Amino acid sequence: MTMVIPERLREAALRELAKCNKCGFCQTNCPTYLATGVEWEVARGRLTLVRAVLEGELAPDQLPESVWSCLLCRNCRTHCPPGVEMDKVMIALRAALGDKLGVSPLRALVMRGVLPKRGRLAAAATLGAIGQGLRMDRLLGLLPDARARTAPDFAPRLRAPGALRRAARREGLFGGSRHAPVVVFLGCATEFGLQPVALALGRLLHRLGIEARLVDGACCGLPAHSWGDVAGADLAVRATLQRLFPDRSQAGLASIQHVITPCASCASFFSDYPAVTADPELAAAAARLAAIVEPASAYLAKAGLPELLRSQGVSPAGADAHTFHDPCHLAHYLGTRQDVRPLLHGIPGGGFREMAEPDACCGGGGSYALTHPEHAAAIFQRKLANIVASGAATVTTVCPVCLLQLRYGLAAAGSDVKARHLLELAWDALAPGGEVAR
Repeated sequence: MTMVIPERLREAALRELAKCNKCGFCQTNCPTYLATGVEWEVARGRLTLVRAVLEGELAPDQLPESVWSCLLCRNCRTHCPPGVEMDKVMIALRAALGDKLGVSPLRALVMRGVLPKRGRLAAAATLGAIGQGLRMDRLLGLLPDARARTAPDFAPRLRAPGALRRAARREGLFGGSRHAPVVVFLGCATEFGLQPVALALGRLLHRLGIEARLVDGACCGLPAHSWGDVAGADLAVRATLQRLFPDRSQAGLASIQHVITPCASCASFFSDYPAVTADPELAAAAARLAAIVEPASAYLAKAGLPELLRSQGVSPAGADAHTFHDPCHLAHYLGTRQDVRPLLHGIPGGGFREMAEPDACCGGGGSYALTHPEHAAAIFQRKLANIVASGAATVTTVCPVCLLQLRYGLAAAGSDVKARHLLELAWDALAPGGEVAR
C-alpha cells in the first residue's frame, strides 16, 4: 500500500530525501537519538522509514512512533554535510498519514476550530483560567496517562486577553495608531499564558520611544503545520495575514516597516509563510511579512536597548549572572543566534555566561513536552547539566514553549536557577530600583 504526499509538500520532501547519503553524522546532535540510542529516532533512520512507505515496502499503519517523536528542531542539520532539512520530510509524511489514516477529532477541533479563531481561542483561555483558579486542572494529575499528569505543572497560568489590554492601556503601552510602523504580534502562548512577557515588551518599546501597535492575533499556524495538518495551517495563516495586513494594497503593505514578536517560533514560521500560503491573493502579504518579521529581542537589540541598559540599567534582582538558551527556531531556522548577544551582554550585574551547547534542543517543541513527556524529560537532562555548569542564577530564552519547558524541568530537578524570558530580564534591569515590575 503506497502513500501519496500532498502536492504542496511533495517537492520539498523529495528534495530533502535525495540529499541524505546515510553517513550517520546526524547521530551526534539529534536530541531524541541521544536520549534513546534507537536508530529510528535519528534522521537517517527516519528517512529510511519514509522511503519504505513511499516505495510501498511498509504500510502507513506499520510506522513506529518515531515519525511523531521527531522534534523538527533541525539540530541534526548542524552536523549534516548535505544539509538535510528533516522537518520538511517529517511534515510531509505526517500530512500524508493524516490524509491516509485520518486526523483525530480532538486534534482537528483544536487545530482547525480553536487555534486559528481568536474569539474561540480567547474563550478557551478564559475557561482555562477559571478552571485553574478552581484548581480543576489538578484533577488531571489523578489520571494514569503521563501526558495528563504533566499538563498542570507544565501549562502557564492562563489569562483572559482583556486583562492584558487593560493593563497596557493603564500604562499607555502599544498605543500606536493603525499607521504605526511597528506591529506587535504576541503569539497565543504569550498573549494568553505569559502576559508579563507581553507587558515587558510594551514597556521596553515605550521606554525607547518606539511607536507600536498590538494586533489582535490568534495562532500563527505552526502547531498545525508541525502536525502535518495542512487545512489547520491554512486557516491560521490566512487569518493571521488578514489581521496583520488589513490593507493589502501595495501602499498598505509598505506602510508597515516591522513586525515583531516575543516568540522566536512565530517569527520563524512567519518567515516561511511564502512557502506555505495557499491563497494567491495573500501571496504579496506573505512575502512582505517574511521580509520584515523579527524576534522582538533581535529588533530591540538593534534599536538601542543594549546602549540604554548600559547607561541606565541596574542589576536585576536575583540575577547575579545569567545564561541563555537559544530556541531551535532562533538558531537553526532563522539563524539569528548572534543578533541577541548584544542585548545579553548589555544587561548589568554578574554578567552573561554562555553555557555549553546553548542551541541544543531543550525538549519543549511546541506540545512535545505534553505528547511525549518521557522523551522531553530525557532530552532536558542535557540542557539542565549545561545550565548548572554555567554557574548562572537565571536562564533566559525567547520562545514561550522553551520558557515553559525550562521552568518545568528546573523545578522538577529541584534547581534554584530561575527561567525568564529575556525581555522580562531586560525590563527588570530598567525598572526603578531594578525591581520586577508586573
